[in-house]
Amino acid sequence: MAENNQGWESWSNHVLMTLEKLEKKVDFLENRINKNNLDAQVEIVFIKAKAGVWGMIAGFVVSTIVSIIIGVLVYQLTTGYNPTVKTGTIPSSTSEIYMVIPKQEDFLVSNFPICTDKEGDS
Repeated sequence: MAENNQGWESWSNHVLMTLEKLEKKVDFLENRINKNNLDAQVEIVFIKAKAGVWGMIAGFVVSTIVSIIIGVLVYQLTTGYNPTVKTGTIPSSTSEIYMVIPKQEDFLVSNFPICTDKEGDS
């Protein structure tokens, strides 16, 4: 009986030592996971900061371009800028600014062959 009891004691010591080793490994892995998690969080913070800076730069560029365009338009409107309005085609050798406005007769329905009947009459 003493032999059986001593066998159980050595086996229980072996089980306890194995459990302690496993506990140390689990603790090591938990610490490693926590460290990696912290590193990932730090990287996310840096990425968010960079994205904010790039967004600010892009917004500044766009707002500057829009401000310049609006400034030019306001200047042209307040200084009496008036493009020459003519109908027809644009001449090839001129320094004037033209706005081509089609003639009203260009939009008549009779100028557009939409459909004909089967006999060829329009």
